[in-house]
Amino acid sequence: LVKIFGAGPYSASYLLRRCQKVINSNEAFGLDLRYLKLKAKILRGSSSYVPFTLVGTAVEGPISPSPSSSSESVSHGMRDENKGPKDGVQELLKLSKHLRSKEKSCTNAIPLIQRLINMAYLFGMLEEAAVLGEWVVDIFLGFVESGDEAHKMSLVKSRIDHVKLLIAAGQKPRSVDVAKANVEMCREEAKGMPRRWLPLLAEALRNQSAAFHNSGHHEEEINALVESVDAHGRHAECDDGPTSFHSVHYQPDHLSSTLALALNDLSARFYILSRYTEAIDASKASLALYQNLVDTPSKDALPGLAASYETLSSSLIALENRDDAIAALEKSTKGYSKLAKDQPATFLSEFARVGKKLCDQLTQRVRYDDALKVLDDVICLHRDFIADDIPSLLADLAACLAIKSTKLCLLLRYEDALTAATESVSTHRRVTPATGAVKANLAFSLDGLAWSLHKLGHDNAALLNIDEALRSLSSIKDEVEPPCYESVKQACLRTQTICLAQLLRKEKATKVQMEIAKAESTMCQENSSMDANQVAELSIVSRGLHKIGSSTSHHLLLEKYPKLLNL
Repeated sequence: LVKIFGAGPYSASYLLRRCQKVINSNEAFGLDLRYLKLKAKILRGSSSYVPFTLVGTAVEGPISPSPSSSSESVSHGMRDENKGPKDGVQELLKLSKHLRSKEKSCTNAIPLIQRLINMAYLFGMLEEAAVLGEWVVDIFLGFVESGDEAHKMSLVKSRIDHVKLLIAAGQKPRSVDVAKANVEMCREEAKGMPRRWLPLLAEALRNQSAAFHNSGHHEEEINALVESVDAHGRHAECDDGPTSFHSVHYQPDHLSSTLALALNDLSARFYILSRYTEAIDASKASLALYQNLVDTPSKDALPGLAASYETLSSSLIALENRDDAIAALEKSTKGYSKLAKDQPATFLSEFARVGKKLCDQLTQRVRYDDALKVLDDVICLHRDFIADDIPSLLADLAACLAIKSTKLCLLLRYEDALTAATESVSTHRRVTPATGAVKANLAFSLDGLAWSLHKLGHDNAALLNIDEALRSLSSIKDEVEPPCYESVKQACLRTQTICLAQLLRKEKATKVQMEIAKAESTMCQENSSMDANQVAELSIVSRGLHKIGSSTSHHLLLEKYPKLLNL
C-alpha cells in the first residue's frame, strides 16, 4: 500500500502496528522477514534498492520458528518506530546466535540464514554476513560424513558463497583457505564422477581465482582460471569428444555460457598482467561461445556477450588498435543499452560505465558528435529511473552530464555546456552520503561549470564556483586516491588562473600559476639538483619566453635544463 499509493507517515505507522499484531498473534510468522523488509522500505523510503541477491534463493511464505524460540523474542526490540531497519537486522542476528547454539545442524534454518545474510549484506554488516555464511557451511559439513552426494554438492556451493562474503568482509587469507579446501574436495570427487563434478570444479576454481585476485596473487589467479577452462573442456569430452581452450574457436557448440564467462575472466586477468595478445585470444574465444548462445533462451548470453566485447576493447586500446576497440565498445554499449531497458536495477550502471568509455575513445578520434550521441542515450535512460534518488544512478547521471559539458565546450557550444554543467552540479548535490568520491566528482562538475561561465564572459561567477570546488577538495585530501585528487585540483587551479588573468588580477593569477607549476614540477625533482621552487620559476620563465615569441631564448633555456621538457 505504501509503495502503490504513497501513504504518508501516519498511514505507514498504522500499517506497521497492524503487521506487528499479526506477527505477535501468529507463531508461524515469528521468524519471517517480510515484516522487517516492509519496515525497511518505509523507513528508507523509495531508496530501498536491492539490485541483486548475494546468496541463496528467495523462499516465499512463512518460515516456521524453532521450538526453542518464540515470536515474542523476535518482535522484542522492534516495536520502537524510531529504530531503523539496520537495528531490526541486528536484533535478528542476535536471535540467530541463540538459534545456532541450540540447533547447529538444522537444515530448516538455512532459508532463514540466507535471508539474514542478504539483509546483513544490504546494510553493510559484512562481518556478520560472513559469520552467517560459515554457519551454513558448518551445517552441510555435519552431513558430509554420511557420504551423501547431494550434501557434498551443497557444501561446495555454500563454500563458494562463503568465499564471496569473506572477500566482501576483507578477510583475504581466510577467503583463500576456504577456496583452496573447496577446490581440493572437487578435484577428489571429479576423479570418480567427472561428468557430475567437473562443472562444480570449474566454478570452484573461478571462485578461487577471485580470492587470489583479491589477495594480490595474480599468477595463482591466472593458473586457477586456466584450470577452470580446462575443467570445462574435460567435461565436454565426457559427451562430445575432445575440447580445450585452444580448440574453442572451432567447436563452440559443445560448450556452455559458464565456460564463456571463465574465458572472459581469464582475458581480464591477462589484461591486468599486460599480456594483451593472450587476453585478445581469450576474449575472441569467449565471444565465439556467446555469439552462438545469444539466440538461445539462455538469459546469461547477452550480458556475457556485452561484457566480453568490453574486455576485448581494453586489450585493443592497450595495443593502440583504437578503431577495432571502438567497434567492440559500440557492440558492448548496444548490448548494455538493451539490458538496461529491460533490467535497469542490474545493468543501468554498467551501461553508463561502458558508454563513458566509448565516449572517451570517440573523443580521441575527434568524433565529438558521436560521443555526444552516446552520452545523450545514457543520460536519457538514467532520467527515467532517478525519481527515487538512488545514489548510484544519480552519480552516474551527474558524471555523464559533466562529461557532456566538456564535449560541448570542444564544439564551442558554451551555452549548451553551461546547461549540462549546471544540471551536473545540482544532481551531484542530491547524492547521499557525500563521500570523498562524491565531493571530488562535484568539484570536477563545478570546474566544468566555471569554464562554461568563463567562456560566456562571466568570470566572477566562474571564480565563485572554483572557490567552492577547491573548498570541497580541501576537505577530502585523505579520502580519495592522490592521482584523482591532484588531477581535479590542477584543473580547478588552471581555470582559476585564466579567470583571474581575464579580470586583470595579475598578482593573484601569478601566485596560482606558481602553485600549479610547483605541483607539476614534482616529476622533475627526481635526480635533479634543483628544488621545486627553482623548477617552477624556470617553468614560468620558459612559458613566458615562448608566449612573447622569443623562441631562441626559449630553446636555450630548454637545452640548459632539459628536465623542463617534462612540463
